[in-house]
Amino acid sequence: MATLRDGLRSASPPVALKQAWRTVIQSMRLGSRRGVKPGTLCSQSAVQRALDMPVSPDVDFGAIKTLLAEIEHAGEDESVRLAHAIDDAVMDILPTIRSAPVAVEITGWPATFNATQRAQFLGDIGDLAMMSPQAAALLVRNIDDASIAGSRLQVRLDLEPGEILPTVSRVTRERRRPRGAGAWLPHLDEEGRFSLSSQALAERHSGTMSGLRCVVDAFCGCGGDTIAFAQTGLQVIAFELDPQRALLAFANIESMGQDQRVDLRVGDCEADIGRLAAPDVGLFLDPP
Repeated sequence: MATLRDGLRSASPPVALKQAWRTVIQSMRLGSRRGVKPGTLCSQSAVQRALDMPVSPDVDFGAIKTLLAEIEHAGEDESVRLAHAIDDAVMDILPTIRSAPVAVEITGWPATFNATQRAQFLGDIGDLAMMSPQAAALLVRNIDDASIAGSRLQVRLDLEPGEILPTVSRVTRERRRPRGAGAWLPHLDEEGRFSLSSQALAERHSGTMSGLRCVVDAFCGCGGDTIAFAQTGLQVIAFELDPQRALLAFANIESMGQDQRVDLRVGDCEADIGRLAAPDVGLFLDPP
């Protein structure tokens, strides 16, 4: 879905939008000094949040843009009135950010995943029927559209029409980011912090597979070597026995932009190795 920013850029009349929004903020502050209660769009951060929110394509963006054009040439009193008119028009079209608990359903599990494996994969996330909006947003970010054992997970949310989840803060996104010179991937567990191949070593490993079409990484772990193979243009089939570590691997693969080249499978590789063998397919064993 397009954002408010996208809609305003494509609408008429032509307006210097950055300057117009600065005038809106200044007019809001002028009104506040005169005793007028400020609206929502009274700071640069509030304007940026509004511009980045999704809106319906049926919105009359031209009407809002016309007000933004008018405020540029208005006197002080009129600019205060127009700033509040713009604020009202924008707030009317923006979705509501969910504040109450939300029910979540995860579909697309591999047929081989039993209830215990699903629980291990998800970790301690609480009750799916009563998730906080913040936790649900993080779950969507982490696993929605994840490819696991050939299946693609989907996170479904019970939201009211016009509702969206809050954005995931940068602090929350990076909470699991490791510290240390050797940690070149953002999502690692304690074992991964010690066992992850350095980036230089992973790149050397990938060089041994040049000329092949595909590599099978039999012990994927948190995904370091898998990512290095994919970055050279190889297709990679990666296996990880531990569902929780597979989730970390997927997050790393996605964050490095290699999810289209990697088929991540949760489980033992032994049953599939023979079927995948081919002259143009390499096998990587680490640990051997």
